[in-house]
Amino acid sequence: MPDSISFNGSSQYAQVGAGIINPTTNYTIEMYIKLNAEISAGIFEIAHFENNTQKHVVYMNYEFNGGTRRLVFKKDRWVIEGTSSVYNTTLGTTNWTHVAMVLTGTTIKCYVNGVNVGTDGTSVVNTAGDTTTNTQLVVGAGTTVGTSTFLNYANTKIACLRVWSDARTTSEINDNKDTIITGTANNLVGSWYNGSPDHNDDSQSNNLTASGSPSFSSDFPFLIASSGGGAFLLNFF
Repeated sequence: MPDSISFNGSSQYAQVGAGIINPTTNYTIEMYIKLNAEISAGIFEIAHFENNTQKHVVYMNYEFNGGTRRLVFKKDRWVIEGTSSVYNTTLGTTNWTHVAMVLTGTTIKCYVNGVNVGTDGTSVVNTAGDTTTNTQLVVGAGTTVGTSTFLNYANTKIACLRVWSDARTTSEINDNKDTIITGTANNLVGSWYNGSPDHNDDSQSNNLTASGSPSFSSDFPFLIASSGGGAFLLNFF
């Protein structure tokens, strides 16, 4: 049955090593999140995606900033330039929230529960020669850019984490966010915490490795249809 991964906010994270995607191309990161504890200071780094050679970095954060809780979606070239979108919201610990970040060479679009809550059209210059080399995805924490020092641990559950090698449309995000996706969907780079016994989609080669022994929970963002007393996975794309 589907389950979610739960991080403790102090020492746990999961990551995919080098080679997942070229950070200068179009791509989409999406997932469901549900906090284990509401934030009262600092940053929960939900997802951190970087090429630590060319210093292209994408952040998906939940922050407590001057008394305001907010989701921050950001792409930058470390120190040089950046583009971001901020959405003020209090997530709480009761409900699952779907978040998605769609990136192109000129814009980022940010979605919360399928609604576009912000777009930034400031272009981040893509350095010639960027490839997938040294590109990694971390969830449940961030890293100091260009290092393996982890920080900003997130006290949250994550489910239905997906990376796509295209800029997903509003319709595509809404059509699939409440669906278990298994097998090989067009442009799907990786799919995790969506029902597979090892928490990876085995049709993809980009397996996440958990660190710090995070737990797994039966708490899941949507119900799975059942028939004849047995559950089955919805699989539409």
